[in-house]
Amino acid sequence: MGKKIWNVRIDGEAYNVVYSSGLSFKKSYVEINGEKIPFNDMKRTVNKYWGMLQEYEFTFQGGKEGKMIQAGSGQDVVINGISVATGYDYVPVDKLPKWSYIFLVLNAAIALLGGAIPVGMAFLGVSWTMSMVINPRSSTGAKVLQCIGVLAAVVAITLALSFAFTIFIYSL
Repeated sequence: MGKKIWNVRIDGEAYNVVYSSGLSFKKSYVEINGEKIPFNDMKRTVNKYWGMLQEYEFTFQGGKEGKMIQAGSGQDVVINGISVATGYDYVPVDKLPKWSYIFLVLNAAIALLGGAIPVGMAFLGVSWTMSMVINPRSSTGAKVLQCIGVLAAVVAITLALSFAFTIFIYSL
């Protein structure tokens, strides 16, 4: 279905990394310098937040260790502790700071409004929040402000779309 390609240098070694998602889990894989590693051959080590945050470990090129990360709708591959997407040290997804749970719960609670729009927006809000919280380039203060902004945007968009949909339905 989709492919992401990264060409990176980690510890002086060049890596051509391809993430490919298929229609099913069985058809998805990571390819590193031509070596294909199917998802079925990976060991899932983290599965949190209703499957929205997953981490898989794998070995490649004769014993090197790597990780495949899926956070919401985003993917990343980690080689030697370095994220190929950012080039920075990888922050483990199972080590979210305690303050972030407030924003994750508030975003998830939007789904309680009921209907497809709030549920979709809740999923989007939780995904955005997780991606901001694990970003190693931002300070804690900046992350908190970003999470507040995401929550405000998700609430505003949810209410606007729900209101527009309601007006549309009653105008029929």
